[in-house]
Amino acid sequence: MIKTFRLWQKAGDITAADFKWQWLTSQSALWRDVTRFSGVRRVCVSFLGPRQIASYAPGHQVPVPIDFDAVESCYFDSVPELSQALASGALAVPQAAAETIAHPHPVVPWTVTLEEIMGEARNAARLISPAGNSRPDP
Repeated sequence: MIKTFRLWQKAGDITAADFKWQWLTSQSALWRDVTRFSGVRRVCVSFLGPRQIASYAPGHQVPVPIDFDAVESCYFDSVPELSQALASGALAVPQAAAETIAHPHPVVPWTVTLEEIMGEARNAARLISPAGNSRPDP
């Protein structure tokens, strides 16, 4: 399975609660249509808050400053489905709607990976480094 994720920063002085509400109300119907008519298998979004970050166990804190407010994940069965969704423009509609309330992260706006790699500790070096660069296997 292919997983893409985008980091989003809320726009302006909108509160975290308003950002979450606006995102869910504007994005859910759009993504529902996209998953029905394209190769997108599933879409998830997680919203960050200070209490979540503080709750990480010692030694498991994210090693970079948290400068994003949401993580949007899309799942595809294979690269051809991802390519088809990109070529069709299906992903552009929800992106345009999201940009009315948020901005893609300037360093890591969109990342593609195999979901299996993200779940394996032995492949952790293949994930994005704190500087936002892809790291090779040791």
